Amino acid sequence: MAKSDYARFYALIELKSELDLPFTTSHTFTLAAPRKVWVSVFTEDVGLAANIPSVPWPPSGATRIEAMEDFPQIFHGGCRVVNLVADFETGETLASWCNVDDRPSALPSKVPYYYAENSPLREN
Repeated sequence: MAKSDYARFYALIELKSELDLPFTTSHTFTLAAPRKVWVSVFTEDVGLAANIPSVPWPPSGATRIEAMEDFPQIFHGGCRVVNLVADFETGETLASWCNVDDRPSALPSKVPYYYAENSPLREN
């Protein structure tokens, strides 16, 4: 889907390991040095991200989240929910992946993901 088809939430964080990510799904990594990144969650199903106190509802386009406790915690949704980490300086996508899809109609499958070739988040 086009980026404009998703409600998009962004936050700027200092990243050292996967424990710093606000997402409900990730993989294990540690960076040699902390790095500023944009973390984003895109959702085509705004109902999955409802009840975010500081965000006007329903969201439209992109919303910057200032307080990390207000970052949407979306536990399911498959590729209706995409997590993204981008470099603060360049805007380059370092990694993106879909959430787990546990709908009764969904067949078990590997979660689609993308890691840029030079990404420090890339699994070795």
